[in-house]
Formats: sequence, structure tokens, C-alpha cells
Amino acid sequence: MNGPVLTAVVLSYDGRELLEGLMPSLAGQRLREMRIVVVDNGSSDDTVTWLAREWPDVDVVSLPRNVGVTRALNVCLGVAETEFVALLNNDLELDPACLGELVAALRAHPEAASAGGKLLDFHERDVIDGAGDVFE
Repeated sequence: MNGPVLTAVVLSYDGRELLEGLMPSLAGQRLREMRIVVVDNGSSDDTVTWLAREWPDVDVVSLPRNVGVTRALNVCLGVAETEFVALLNNDLELDPACLGELVAALRAHPEAASAGGKLLDFHERDVIDGAGDVFE
């Protein structure tokens, strides 16, 4: 397949410090056929400048003002032109296999509309904080 199969879109608002943890984990994904986009929801910190300096290969959509989570997530979906989209909060750290395994699970189950990973507690990494939801 030519080009990315997945767009990893990060929604961020005044979250530059949180991005310091997330961005290396995105760059370290084993799935290489991926486009990374950060949608900045009108931040007043230096998120956009920092991303341009530290992560120049990452696409940034800078909203002029905070439009709220729902509208910003719609912007996130609108920038994706790939078969799969990962909507990510800025306070995550991903296991290197995470996005590849989610893509594989969705390909194995084409009847599924979404997939989510297991969430571990940030401070107690051996404690499961969430293991997905079911929507019917």
C-alpha cells in the first residue's frame, strides 16, 4: 500500500508539557505508514512554536481560538485522509506496538467501527485503568 494507512490526530489545548511525553511515543510506533497531526485548540502556551521547532515533520492545525472539545474533534476527523484514524488525547504515552495492533484488530474485524487499547494508570503502570467500552 502506498502512503499512510493511519492518521494519528492529537487534540491539544495548552498541553505542550504533555506533548513532551506523547510525541516520542508516537515517533516510536512500529507502524511506520502513519501521518501525525496535532490539532491545537487555541492554546495560549507555546505549543505551536514548540512543535514547529521540535517536531517539524508533524502537521499542525492551529485553531485561532478554543472551539470546545466536540468541534475540535470534528476538525481532527476532517484532517484525516487515511483508512484509519486514531483520535488521541495529549496526555498519553503509547506502547510501540499500540497503533499497529489496533489497525490489525480492525482489519481482522471489519464489522467493528472502532477499537481501543488497554489503559494503564500513569503512576502505577501495573494497574489497569480501563480496557475499552462497548457501544450498541
